[in-house]
Amino acid sequence: MRDIFVFDFDGVIVDSVSALKRIYYDFLAQFDKKGNDKEFDSLNGVKLADIIKTLKSNYKLVLSEKTLFDIYNQKIMRMYENVALNKGVARTLEFLSNKGYKIALASSAKYLEIITVLNRYKLTNFFDLIVSGDDVKRAKPLPDIYNAVKNKLGKANYFVVEDSLNGAISAKDAGMNVIFYGKTKFKYIYIYIYLALLKF
Repeated sequence: MRDIFVFDFDGVIVDSVSALKRIYYDFLAQFDKKGNDKEFDSLNGVKLADIIKTLKSNYKLVLSEKTLFDIYNQKIMRMYENVALNKGVARTLEFLSNKGYKIALASSAKYLEIITVLNRYKLTNFFDLIVSGDDVKRAKPLPDIYNAVKNKLGKANYFVVEDSLNGAISAKDAGMNVIFYGKTKFKYIYIYIYLALLKF
C-alpha cells in the first residue's frame, strides 16, 4: 500500500504558534480580559469561528461574533504577512516529493492564509492536495478534515505531522499514523519524520 504524508500548517509548516498565542492574549486584552495558556492550548488547531464562539461565551464579550471574528482575523492576516517557515520544511517537502510520495496539507486555517504563505515561499507545487478550514464544517479535534483527505486521495498508509493535541486526536480518529512534531528536542522537522518512521 502506498504511503502519503499529510502536514498541518500552523506550527508545522510555519513557525506561527507563538505569534498566534500573542494574538490570543492581545485580543482578549482589548476587552480587559486575561487569557491563559491552558485555554490557548485547547484552542490550538481549532477553526477561528469556533475560537470566537468559545471566547465570546467564556468571557461574556458583548460584540457580535462577526465583529469579533473580523477583529481577530485582521490580526492573524497581519501575522501571516511576515511568518517564517520552520527549519527544514522546504528540504523535507523536496525530499518526499523527489521520492515520489504524495503530500497533502490539512489545516484549520483559511485557504487564503495558507496559499498566500505557500506561494511566497514557493512551496505550493509540493502539495497534491490542500484541505483548509473552509472545506469542513467541524474542526479539529474532530476527524473531518483528515477524513476529507482520505476521501480525496483514497486508501493508503497516512503519516500525519502534527504539533497540537487537537490535531493529533483528529488524525488518530481518522485512522492515520501521527508524527508529533515539537521543536524542543530537534530543530529540524525532517529529523522528527525520520525518527518517527523508524517506529512504524
